[in-house]
Amino acid sequence: MYSFNENNSLFGFDGILNRRNYIVNILIVEAIVQSLIATPLLIAVFMSNNLTGAILGGGTMPKWWYFVMCVSSFLSSVMYMPSIVRRFRDIMGNSGKDDVKSFAIFTFIILILSIPASFTQDMFLASFKFIGLIILISLACIRGKVTGFLPKSPVAEFNWGAFIGTWIWGLFNKSFKTLWALPLSFTMGALPFYIVCGLKGNEWAYEKSKNKDIQTFHSKQKIQTIIWTVILPVISFVFIIFGSIFVYKFVSGYTKSHPDFTKQAVEYYVNTESKAAVSKFDKIELGAGEYKFYIDPKKWANSSYKEKMADFDMASGYVMLQTLNDSNIIDAFSNASTSNIMNKIKIYSTYNDELLGEYHLDPEVINEFMDEIKNNPDVKNNPEIKNKLLDKIKKGYRFNSHPALP
Repeated sequence: MYSFNENNSLFGFDGILNRRNYIVNILIVEAIVQSLIATPLLIAVFMSNNLTGAILGGGTMPKWWYFVMCVSSFLSSVMYMPSIVRRFRDIMGNSGKDDVKSFAIFTFIILILSIPASFTQDMFLASFKFIGLIILISLACIRGKVTGFLPKSPVAEFNWGAFIGTWIWGLFNKSFKTLWALPLSFTMGALPFYIVCGLKGNEWAYEKSKNKDIQTFHSKQKIQTIIWTVILPVISFVFIIFGSIFVYKFVSGYTKSHPDFTKQAVEYYVNTESKAAVSKFDKIELGAGEYKFYIDPKKWANSSYKEKMADFDMASGYVMLQTLNDSNIIDAFSNASTSNIMNKIKIYSTYNDELLGEYHLDPEVINEFMDEIKNNPDVKNNPEIKNKLLDKIKKGYRFNSHPALP
């Protein structure tokens, strides 16, 4: 016999769960997964040229990446289930309590089948992910047959002060659970936990409040919300100003003491672009008079004009890394050799060697662009001049957007 008492814990299948606490539990699961799995993956991307290149180029990620994605989806599904079961029991009440197990098993199967959608573009598998998302959202919207008829808690309102101030608000209200916001602020799990603070803030603060008068309590919390809404933007603005000054001075000093810093930064960018090109194109052939890149015509036909430009730029970054010496790689970005390289790049179809993309621009246009920047330091702040020069450069791209398809 299942109990219909409220059980707001993250784990445990006994009892029921109202809509508000169901949302809180789902957000807590997201905060855990985003901080422990998604954040390390994001760091790995920034630290690895290979991963960055694969993502930018739409290439294949290493096997361990897909394994971690599967583990992440599986753990999320497992941690969702206790809350889902209790939510189903609340929605169905006495009349449908025998069907709770069947609905829960069905939902778990849907969530498990949606895992492969994390690393494949198969529409059939993606549909399971969509269905699973619909179920999760629906459970948060449907009124429960048990909790839906219980008196609404006079305390349970969204606390904007707790959402904005998080751990600082928590110190003032002796709600020390909000201190989790400190480590989570450096991860992708921050936002879900901030929302949890907003949803549960009133309950946490009321438990510690000496004055149990509801109206007095809400009045104090509204005053705190106004204070945090004013103070935090000011603190953030001051922090950004001083932080920007510190970063500028640090980078300037570091650049002077390490002359190779700029070159290394440019090399990192070019290397990333080259990795992206390897992942994006099926075959690359660098000849003396022409640089050939082969791509699936279906991918090319479905790409937008901007995406085609990005693909071409990936190809140029790859050629630069392969054809230029370390000593002149920076100079390549500030003279006509860039246009000379791009003029030799050709993108062909892997289906029938049909020409899909090329670039032709007089080197004098590049020289004009660079001279304009040198002679007019405010060119970046002058949209008219900037757009005029960029339009000339964009005219060099020549794309075949309707290739023959296999």
